[in-house]
Amino acid sequence: MSDATSTGEATETRRSAFSRELRHEIEIDAPPDLVWRALSNTSEYSWNPFIHRIEGRLAVGETLQVEIQPPDGRKMRFTPTVLEVEPARKLRWLGRFFIPGLLDGEHSFQLQPLEGNRTRFIQS
Repeated sequence: MSDATSTGEATETRRSAFSRELRHEIEIDAPPDLVWRALSNTSEYSWNPFIHRIEGRLAVGETLQVEIQPPDGRKMRFTPTVLEVEPARKLRWLGRFFIPGLLDGEHSFQLQPLEGNRTRFIQS
């Protein structure tokens, strides 16, 4: 997935005083099935500067072991539950911190096919 071009800056949308959405999208010079192979290859996540490691099975209801490190932030580990898996289209999970519903974090990867065997990759 090295041939990627950014289609805009990362955006942050505040949904409420306690909720916000971070979103970034890029266009990748590869078809969605090839992008999905990289996304679902949890043993090799060097392409993602935010998510350093994922362990576990990408199947609805499964628990993952995820290690993230935001830019200029500290490394964190959490165990989200997979909510949705649509090969070559979407992966979504929910991480809970401390009290369920209070500090939940939902993460999603969407792949949209584009003309010319390209893919719009949306991470939010």
